[in-house]
Amino acid sequence: MTHEGTNDMKRARKHALIQEYELFKMQQGKSIAEVQNKFTHIINHLIGLGKEFDKKELNIKVLKCLDRPWQPKVTTILGLELEQHLEFYKYKACLCHFYANFCKSF
Repeated sequence: MTHEGTNDMKRARKHALIQEYELFKMQQGKSIAEVQNKFTHIINHLIGLGKEFDKKELNIKVLKCLDRPWQPKVTTILGLELEQHLEFYKYKACLCHFYANFCKSF
């Protein structure tokens, strides 16, 4: 019985995390580092529960979760044909660079 309960708990946790992943959006006032940490936390837990992700899927998801001020940058990044296969952390570095320049303009 304990084993079934454990499987039920894992299934429920996985379902909750998948929903959190699907609804994930950048909250106003959060930094790119905070968004990346939260996103990585969700992904790592889902991987631990057996969910598999394609790197491209994760890259697109994290870019599309960014709030409105980031959209011109996201459009530029997504439009770069040669950069389609960047790893998530390269996207993060690129976004951090944009963020630093974005903050200077205010």
